[in-house]
Amino acid sequence: MKKMAIPLILRILTGSSKAITRAGAGTDLKAHKEIVKQCLTFCSYTFVAPPGLTWSVQLFHHGILRAIFNCIPAVARSLDVVHDTLDVLVRHLIPSELIFAPVIDAASKAWKETIADKGEPNFEGGFFRREWYFLKTLIVERVVLKEVFALKTGGKFSATCNRVRFPYILLSAHNYAPLSCRLAVIRRSMRSVSSGVLAVAWQ
Repeated sequence: MKKMAIPLILRILTGSSKAITRAGAGTDLKAHKEIVKQCLTFCSYTFVAPPGLTWSVQLFHHGILRAIFNCIPAVARSLDVVHDTLDVLVRHLIPSELIFAPVIDAASKAWKETIADKGEPNFEGGFFRREWYFLKTLIVERVVLKEVFALKTGGKFSATCNRVRFPYILLSAHNYAPLSCRLAVIRRSMRSVSSGVLAVAWQ
């Protein structure tokens, strides 16, 4: 896979998404909706393509979060199969990669640089609001736990995969564990480290 394909696909996804949301009544948007579906499918396959870490970091580096932000209102106006494609990407594939230190760093940087100051997406009829907050919470807690893990181990991750060992409840993307429950797991993980870790990780 050529590295330049990733930024190109993300630009196409964003362009077609904006064309859908800006179109007037009666406009034929079938082609744009198909493009959105194919671009989301490309991103999904990229997350699981070997070597996984390389492509996952590249996706965050080139703006996958910004592209998702922009495409939510367009997907809301598309067929259910497009809804499902975005849902799998956000609730299953991205979380499956957020157990590796380089991917967590890339996701955190992408959020701070491209999402944090943009406000909220246009949740048409509440579409994808819950999933978006799930992704936002997930990135924050993975950053916190990565810092906790680094302090516990002296900054040493697995020599082969840079994997961070998280409690199972924080790895599962198949359900929405209540935030209070997830934060309780974080607090238990922090009992043997400095109380200042949480503040540091949020900076």
